[in-house]
Amino acid sequence: MSVNAAKLAAAGAQLNAATADQNKPSDAQAAARQFEALFVKQLLSQVKISGGLGGGDNARSDMLDSMWRDQISRQISESGQGLGLSAMIARQLGGGEDGRFAASRPLVDLRASGSSGFGLSAAQNYLSDPPAFSRAEDFVRTVKPHIQQAASQLGVSPQVLLAQAALETGWGQHMPVDDSGRPSYNLFGIKADASWQGAVATGATREFDGQRMVATEDGFRRYDSYAQSVQDYVNFIRSQPRYAQALAHGGNDENFVQGLKSGGYATDPQYVEKIFDVARGETLGKHWNAI
Repeated sequence: MSVNAAKLAAAGAQLNAATADQNKPSDAQAAARQFEALFVKQLLSQVKISGGLGGGDNARSDMLDSMWRDQISRQISESGQGLGLSAMIARQLGGGEDGRFAASRPLVDLRASGSSGFGLSAAQNYLSDPPAFSRAEDFVRTVKPHIQQAASQLGVSPQVLLAQAALETGWGQHMPVDDSGRPSYNLFGIKADASWQGAVATGATREFDGQRMVATEDGFRRYDSYAQSVQDYVNFIRSQPRYAQALAHGGNDENFVQGLKSGGYATDPQYVEKIFDVARGETLGKHWNAI
């Protein structure tokens, strides 16, 4: 028995139905567990059992291998913790204890992909997608370790860098995506200029035209992870001569941010003030100290 597109489509249909009817948390949790079990089984199908479980009999080995995968996948998904995937899905559907923010689109895309099954590459893409940050606390928890490393490299306080990332992304809720809908992981709003050789994501932004802030669209650098995004920010600041003033901050956070502004990092005349409003605000302080 193999995990095929029909089974995953059925599980996906249940998930999408649960999305439409969020008054039945038990339905959402059951559908999420079923999807996780199928997902785990597909991952296990990539594992080659040495010699098989059938003692060399190919037919018997295949049958026992499949039964083993069925049992393991059910045990993992029904253990109460699993991989965390079912809990995440249930919360997004509204069936978890923190399900206040349900997705506005189907959680599972059932459109034909040109593949007969749910391949490992698709599974890896699914798991690599960042969470939808519905709370500032979740954003802080996710990016804090990377921010701390960057702050150490630049010699500034991590709270200031986190405040800049929060300002640029709206606490992680507004980041550009590429043409296929993949997230950019771009925490610092770094644009894809002529020097950028990587992937590009298009996003809405606001620029100062000399009189007022105006809405526009631009191309932004797309990364594969938040860690990559934060490290590129460090490299970007260090490699640009226009940010020499920022790097000569002498341990003063305000000098650093003012140096970014003077170097043209942002066109907003209030950029420095806005960053420190966030850095000194209750939201950042509360969640930073709690994590």
